[in-house]
Amino acid sequence: MCVLKTDNKTIIMTVDQLQSTVESIQAQKDREVTQAGIIAYVALACAIIGLAFCWYPILGAAHAIAGTILGVMARKRTARRAELYAIIAGALAIIASAVMTIIELNSTEIVTTYDASPWF
Repeated sequence: MCVLKTDNKTIIMTVDQLQSTVESIQAQKDREVTQAGIIAYVALACAIIGLAFCWYPILGAAHAIAGTILGVMARKRTARRAELYAIIAGALAIIASAVMTIIELNSTEIVTTYDASPWF
């Protein structure tokens, strides 16, 4: 018999019951770590897509923001390198998307006012 005392109540259970409780808690913790690992790799993929498509204003920025947010969410659960890489790549993709959007907005003004026709 094993006796566990908390603030409000006393729990009496056998050693087998205690061992099965500890095993179920460990299994739940392992599932959370696995889910955090999956979220970390999804975050890394989104951040890399955000970097690859940073010249598209909405597509690149959306993936970069999603990758950064998912990386932070996964970082709160576990501390792996994939989350850190996702956060860094997502931040770089957000910066690159902002710079490319500014460049594209300024270049459309130049293109619409440029007259390169030799016949007029």
